[in-house]
Amino acid sequence: MNKFLFALGALAISTSCIKATTDCDSADTAACDTGSDTGDTAEGCAEFTGTFGIGIDTTACAVPENAPEWDVNWDCDPGTNDYWYEIYTIGWAKNVELYIDQDTASPWTEYHNSDDLIGNGDSYESYDEDGYWDYYYLYLQNSTDFAEVQDDPTKTLYVCGDGRIATLSWFFVANADADAAVDCIAWGAEPDIFDTTGCSAPSWI
Repeated sequence: MNKFLFALGALAISTSCIKATTDCDSADTAACDTGSDTGDTAEGCAEFTGTFGIGIDTTACAVPENAPEWDVNWDCDPGTNDYWYEIYTIGWAKNVELYIDQDTASPWTEYHNSDDLIGNGDSYESYDEDGYWDYYYLYLQNSTDFAEVQDDPTKTLYVCGDGRIATLSWFFVANADADAAVDCIAWGAEPDIFDTTGCSAPSWI
């Protein structure tokens, strides 16, 4: 099943790394470096019917090529203060939402939705065509203009080149395509500033 047809109208999807249209082993692109062209229906995998969640099921019929040990990953360039985030889900995600908050002394919480980011700037998505995994790469450029950050979902006010990064907290929410299943993950200085009921910490904490 093609995820685009399944979720038509719900998400602007990049098709650069879907095996049905492009063989990722022969496509020398950054997006396809994270994709997998193994474990598709032609090689014997039935469509995914398991439980949705954040992470990677390394025992599944289809696993991301060179699957990492983390479920969520992130970094920031202290020179530009640009951030990037990576997240895997078990099963297709309709979208992922990222909330970033400074400690309780700050009234500002940033909200970034993959619906707004994919196809806008350097963010992209790749996934297994049979629904076993989904991958999102979200890239945020730093801006010092509050109005620009409000208007442009690819921008962030937060910097990492100084001590303020130690005051930040992050909250990822992933929503499933097929049903109302939701999973979440939180970390940082004060992750409980969000409603983290039922959430886990990243695998690397």
